[in-house]
Amino acid sequence: VLFRSKQSKEFEQLVDTYVPAVEGLTYTHVRLALCGVCYLLVCFVIKISTSGDKRGVRRVPSGKAKRAADFESDDNTNSQFAMPKIKKAKDPAIVALRATEYSRLDRDNQCYLDYTGGMLYPESLIRRHMDLLLRGTYGNPHSSNPTSFASTALCDKARADVLKFFNADPEEYLCIFTSNASGALRIVGESFPFVENSQYLLLMDNHNSVNGIREFAISRGATVTYARTNTSLRIDDDVLEKLLEKNTEGETTPSLFAYPAQSNFSGVKHSLEWVDRAQQLGWYVLLDAAAFVPSSPLDLSAVKPDFVSMSFYKIFGYPTGVGALLMRKRCVPMMQRPWFAGGTIKFVTCSDASKPNSASEVTPTPHGKKGNGSFASNASSEGSNHGPRDPMHVLAHDHEAFEDGTINYLSLAALSYGIEFMTSLDMTKVSGHVQALTSDLIDSLSGLVHSNGQTVINILGPNSSYKRGGTVSINVVDVDGTIIPPMVVEKLANEQMISIRSGCFCNPGDSEILFPEAWRAMMELLDEGDPLKAREMGLGIAAAIRISVGIPTSDSDITRVIKFLASFKNTTKDQFEHLMVCPMAAH
Repeated sequence: VLFRSKQSKEFEQLVDTYVPAVEGLTYTHVRLALCGVCYLLVCFVIKISTSGDKRGVRRVPSGKAKRAADFESDDNTNSQFAMPKIKKAKDPAIVALRATEYSRLDRDNQCYLDYTGGMLYPESLIRRHMDLLLRGTYGNPHSSNPTSFASTALCDKARADVLKFFNADPEEYLCIFTSNASGALRIVGESFPFVENSQYLLLMDNHNSVNGIREFAISRGATVTYARTNTSLRIDDDVLEKLLEKNTEGETTPSLFAYPAQSNFSGVKHSLEWVDRAQQLGWYVLLDAAAFVPSSPLDLSAVKPDFVSMSFYKIFGYPTGVGALLMRKRCVPMMQRPWFAGGTIKFVTCSDASKPNSASEVTPTPHGKKGNGSFASNASSEGSNHGPRDPMHVLAHDHEAFEDGTINYLSLAALSYGIEFMTSLDMTKVSGHVQALTSDLIDSLSGLVHSNGQTVINILGPNSSYKRGGTVSINVVDVDGTIIPPMVVEKLANEQMISIRSGCFCNPGDSEILFPEAWRAMMELLDEGDPLKAREMGLGIAAAIRISVGIPTSDSDITRVIKFLASFKNTTKDQFEHLMVCPMAAH
């Protein structure tokens, strides 16, 4: 209309009347500007008209759960919540990695939020490792030939790079390669010199691989004590102080204090200051760093635990099957290995050492006090300082004495590339980036409310990102305040290609703190000899949903999982009854 010639004069008169004269401004300029304004107004009207009034919520018919198609098409269900307002500043360099290193997520429509379970590998790490293997020839490092020397050089570099990444002085720490963090923890458990009057102190907030060390401690007569966390899944400093002060024997009777730097259940970061305080009171300290180091810097020149366990796939996604135990060298002389294997010894004989030409029986000397199992003598040489000398074999020195069999030498070659990748990002920036994502996630979860005022989400543990990592555990609650079984939520998330996790995450202590009545009922079932039913009950009423963010997580991932959880508004638990089948019960 503005450009029609018959209206040209009228338009020009209006312009002359209402638009101030500006040098160079023509009627055409004004027409174009008005066209632009009109276009924006039309777009705005279209947006409003297609949005409509979305305040109502469609109830799911009783006995019928929503399927993935319902979640995607039912705008009324999702829009009645305030969608997450992503407001925390993210590191732009880390954000850019989504397109360059993790593009497969968007290509495959994957919403991956299980970073505490495992980090995703950057594409460049795989390419560099494959290129290395294709360009070289690498043999068993236990041999002495050119291919063996090539492998040994790669493994030595990986070992040095690991120590450097954690700022650990190689004169003070050993890097012992294991199959994973659990393998590292087993070495500590089986080799720590527990005796009668020793103590094993650990938080209830611990992974089962740390809990399992108690079996070694009990079998040798040590006392096992759990420090209870509060309902926020943190531990009060004064409670822990009193328990630490109970170690009246000091280092004359070795006692061990074990705790996670970060909870794999709640994401709570426990104070690293406890390391020094416990050591002052005569404890050896085991720090489980598996959930901490993927997104937080650990400086072993500032804090010096005696043992540190980790898995590298949790840090940079690849390779799997490789972990490490960082052990202070001051601990090596007291460690008592209950057996030996290929690669851990410098000398072994199957005959009486005094009669090398005759066969003889070898009777192992019991170690410590017999409990759930007996341990062979600590077989070690005086030179290696790993315990009393056994003339039948001599252990190797340093890390070699603890690396059973051939290490995963081809996979170890990838560690240097992974560490280089993480170093380039700056772990301090990674920590801040993950904290910003976590804060957005918690804020968005807290905003989900049923129409009757009941919250849709119960956040288990702290409801802020203060002193916590990128792990948030929740329960989804129905309109009546009843927990919708986490395994049901996980099944429905799977249909939408959203990867989260349900269960207690190998951390039963936190579950016991949060659901004490459920655990009492489960223990009664165990006493009645029905462990399968006890497990089924646990999956239903003593479990949680874990959402965890990491380096590749985008704002859209958070929006997507919040939109999914919003779909549970005004539903009731019985609507999902047909999905409540325990996977274990079926077998």
